[in-house]
Amino acid sequence: MILAIDIGNTSAKYAVINDNCEILLFERLKDCWKKAFDSIFKKGYEINSIYVSNVAGLQPELEDVIHSSNIKADWLSWDSPIGKKWLKNIPEGYGADRLAADIGAIAACPNSPLLVVDAGTCITYDVIDSKHTILGGSITPGIALRLRAMHEHTAALPLYEPEGFSPIIGTDIEGALRGGCANGVRWEIEGYAREMLNQLPGIKLYYTGGVPLVFTPEIEKFAVHDPYLVLRGLWHAFHN
Repeated sequence: MILAIDIGNTSAKYAVINDNCEILLFERLKDCWKKAFDSIFKKGYEINSIYVSNVAGLQPELEDVIHSSNIKADWLSWDSPIGKKWLKNIPEGYGADRLAADIGAIAACPNSPLLVVDAGTCITYDVIDSKHTILGGSITPGIALRLRAMHEHTAALPLYEPEGFSPIIGTDIEGALRGGCANGVRWEIEGYAREMLNQLPGIKLYYTGGVPLVFTPEIEKFAVHDPYLVLRGLWHAFHN
């Protein structure tokens, strides 16, 4: 079994994954890495390797805990050789989470062009052709970041969490803010997907992270939502 760790700008997630790429345990980091590792071992999971995606800067506590565990760890990055085995034309500074999500999508659908959307603190859009060449992408603010920006840059708008009822037409401030952000993100992704479908017929949309979104039927036909895409991508990156 392996332990896959995804450290984002807002939170850290980890999963225990078996040799068939099945998620046996998924959790968000609550306290500290030592407690997380202790909990994993107490539950009886025998971890052979650790794979890490990190976009949040130095992680001395995690490095110390990994070192104490005596388990081999691999850290994915844009310039690591493993990434180049999966993808061509990786831009300098490409986020490890984006790279892992791309690898997860390629492993799931290796023969199609791909639009990989990771909706975390920011929303990343990666466009990959059928030969696994990164053609480019975009980055926009995520739902929580949009809500926070409106709160911090206005005098009266309150701050709301992204989870909750998101009406298309809000009848109060909360509904207007959350609905505007959540539906704006949904329409943004759908618009991007439609444009990419025109440019790359047969493209598949892989969507992960953030608040689950319900797309229109035309988009749902070629869309796959996998909340564990980054973690599965880490498994595929180093396991094959």
